[in-house]
Amino acid sequence: MSEQTPKRVYILRGPSGAGKTTWTNQLSRDLGLQVTVCSADHFFERVEKNIAGPDGEMNDALVYDFDVKKLPEAHQRCMQAFLLALLEEHPVVVVDNTNERRWEYQNYELAARLAGYEIQIVDFIPRTIDEVRACAARNRHGVPLSVVATKAAAMERDTRATQVRIHMEPKR
Repeated sequence: MSEQTPKRVYILRGPSGAGKTTWTNQLSRDLGLQVTVCSADHFFERVEKNIAGPDGEMNDALVYDFDVKKLPEAHQRCMQAFLLALLEEHPVVVVDNTNERRWEYQNYELAARLAGYEIQIVDFIPRTIDEVRACAARNRHGVPLSVVATKAAAMERDTRATQVRIHMEPKR
C-alpha cells in the first residue's frame, strides 16, 4: 500500500442476509487487495471435513453452529481480531456484525480513530417487508424471518452512515 492510500475501517450494520458479506467481497475485488474481516460470526464457524456433496464427492464444508450463550465470547474475539489488525496496520479492515445500536460499534470507531484509520459506517437496513423477506431467504445462518424483522426494526439510526440497497435476488 502506498503512503498516499489511507488506512480505512468499514463498520457494517444490518441483519443476516442483507448483503454485508457480498458487499465486502466486491470491495476486495474493487480495491484489488485482500481485506481483513472481523466478525463475531467467525467464532461460530468451523470446517467439517469429508462431507458428501450433492454429486457424492467428499468435500470440506463450512458449518455455522450458533450458541447464544457464547455470544459475549464471540464479540470479545471479534474485538481482539480487530485490534490485532489495527496493530499490524492492515490497510482495509471490515467489521461485519449486526451492530444494531451505536454502543455496539463505538469502541471499534474509537480504536480505529486512535490508530489513524479513516472510518466509514455502511448500513444494510431493510426498509420494506419485501426487503426483510429477501434477507431472511438469503441469509446463510438460518435466521428466521421473525428475527430478521426484529433486528431490522431495532436498528438505531446513524446519520453518518452510507446507505446500501438490499438486493432482492435470492442467493445462488
